Amino acid sequence: MQLVKDGKPKATIIISKDCPDSVRFAASEFQEYVQKTTGALLPIDYQISATTKDMDYILIGESKYTKQNNINLIIKKTDAFRIVSKKKVLTIIGKDYNGKPIFGMRNPWKINEVYNSKLKIGAFGETGTLYGVYYFLYQYCGVRWYMPGDLGEVIQPVSSLAVSDTDIQKTPDFEYRYVWLCNFDVDEDAALWYKRTGFGAAAPVQINHSFSFFLKYKDTYPEYFALIDGQRDFNNLSLSTGSSGGNLCLSNEGVLRQWVTDIRKYFDDHPEQYFYPIVPSDGLKKICECKNCQSQINTAMGEDGKFSDYYWGFVNRVAKEIYKSHPDKYVGAIAYGHYKTPPSRLERLNPNVGVMISKWRLYYNDIEYRAKMDRLIESWAQKTDNIYIWEYYLTTWGVLKGMPVFFPHSISSDLMFLKKYSKGEFIEAESLHGDHPYKMAYIGMTHLNLYLTGKLYWNTNEDVDKILDEYYRLFYGEVAEEMRLFWELSAKILEKNIKIKDRTFTVLLNSQQLKDILYDKNSLFKMQDLLQIALKKVKKNSIEEKRIKLIYSEFINNRQETRN
Repeated sequence: MQLVKDGKPKATIIISKDCPDSVRFAASEFQEYVQKTTGALLPIDYQISATTKDMDYILIGESKYTKQNNINLIIKKTDAFRIVSKKKVLTIIGKDYNGKPIFGMRNPWKINEVYNSKLKIGAFGETGTLYGVYYFLYQYCGVRWYMPGDLGEVIQPVSSLAVSDTDIQKTPDFEYRYVWLCNFDVDEDAALWYKRTGFGAAAPVQINHSFSFFLKYKDTYPEYFALIDGQRDFNNLSLSTGSSGGNLCLSNEGVLRQWVTDIRKYFDDHPEQYFYPIVPSDGLKKICECKNCQSQINTAMGEDGKFSDYYWGFVNRVAKEIYKSHPDKYVGAIAYGHYKTPPSRLERLNPNVGVMISKWRLYYNDIEYRAKMDRLIESWAQKTDNIYIWEYYLTTWGVLKGMPVFFPHSISSDLMFLKKYSKGEFIEAESLHGDHPYKMAYIGMTHLNLYLTGKLYWNTNEDVDKILDEYYRLFYGEVAEEMRLFWELSAKILEKNIKIKDRTFTVLLNSQQLKDILYDKNSLFKMQDLLQIALKKVKKNSIEEKRIKLIYSEFINNRQETRN
């Protein structure tokens, strides 16, 4: 079928009048980028009218016309879409949520963090049709969004656009693909890029610290709280960090009943949600000193597991009760600190327990660390089918901010490994510093890792080197080779075998020692030279020059600080 011929529109976009916001937005994205590519503005209508009856049709989202043509989704997994072209009709339909904005009970999933009211797009709620539109624009129009904003956009102009008969169905390899990189309500460019890069999920996997939810009961039920040195812990008597939130006595049957009551009410009030967290406050170093709690400590499991039987046993008991009333909902918990390793006294967790494992693929060039994380994930896979990852891309923090921290092959190989075990991941990549703490930070340095991750979430088998070859060519034009060498040197620097044993990751990330290990003087000057050569060679006032200037501006300030 012919969409555009010699810059003239030959097709009409049809959407249902009562379609979800995401489908309406998908139609506008399709219209805008076909026009940017071909110069032709395709009209959008709600029905086939007398003025458009002689044109071809693009059906976006489900409508009476998709039903008439008997085109339905066959694959109905999260964010699935189908593209069908035949008999002068192009159809793009997907699994789409049609309800109020979905957001969580606490950060990083508050409504301002995950929903943009102007664009009416959010991080959550299935948007299969929108992903189908982006797939079409990527495959058939050559559109690329390598970073947020106009600088990140690549348009490859053509005068005509046609589609042969086809039937394509796609679904992502990971159903949960959430990256915390900005607040949607203050960073429209990053919110758009989030969707265009392929991030998304049906609902937040709400697995985060939650014992503080019980502080509302401290006056009426003080016995719910852990006994530490003879006092009830309403704050941080049990914690090794500066955190607070209290600790609970998990052998108290009233605590179990209260969790069950609260969780059931939450799911009744929020049918769009799937997860409720049962997670201690950060840095838990002690548990309740009552006899029943202390008897569940298992020192034979070492520091990473001495509280595992105690904590996971409790989580599992709550999950069993929730399963009776809400079998399609989940209780979420983190494998973390002294309860990182799987419990020894449970052969399998209840099927509605979600386990989130925290790790840093940034440090996967430490062979021992990577092997340890792989073994941990494999061991949890013996206990549950509901594994999620809390991943850290926190290169905008500490001493590495503004530096090119690039690890493409660790991303690729790790996601290939995780596809067998994990349903998806949360990436912590936000910046809490600078003049704009709620916007995506250091876009020049962070965009490439995130772009690759978004692509590979949908297809872990994609060749990362081919993706990068295309990126260098399309994004930098005549100075592709200089920028290739810049990014390849950045990756090579990180390939040094950083030993992280006996050091916490955040301490290492903020230590001058890490920067000294990675960035010697010769490497810094080589990277600077490559950027300066590229700036001299590139066409002045071109978009490629602006992209390199952005990268250079982020790099040079931190390079000078590092050199000093």
